[in-house]
Amino acid sequence: GFLKTKDGYFYFKNNKEKARFWGINISKYGIPEKEKAEKLAKYFSRLGFNIVRFINSDNIISPPNSDEQNSSNIYIDKLDYFISCLKKEGI
Repeated sequence: GFLKTKDGYFYFKNNKEKARFWGINISKYGIPEKEKAEKLAKYFSRLGFNIVRFINSDNIISPPNSDEQNSSNIYIDKLDYFISCLKKEGI
């Protein structure tokens, strides 16, 4: 849900408890293959992570018609699938 601030802390809109975030950074080299994405998302959830920060993932787009374009499309597909797995686990 939505967050609000009170006395310097985050609170969920309809909750009296403080919102707590436990996160992990994942670089563009840490995006798992689709076969491992669901398992990794479940593992992160079991560890208590509720937020993920993707770093260095904004420089993966290659010029059209280049040899690297196909690898960029594969990366974007893997990233999209991993994000959907994380979302399904509440992350």
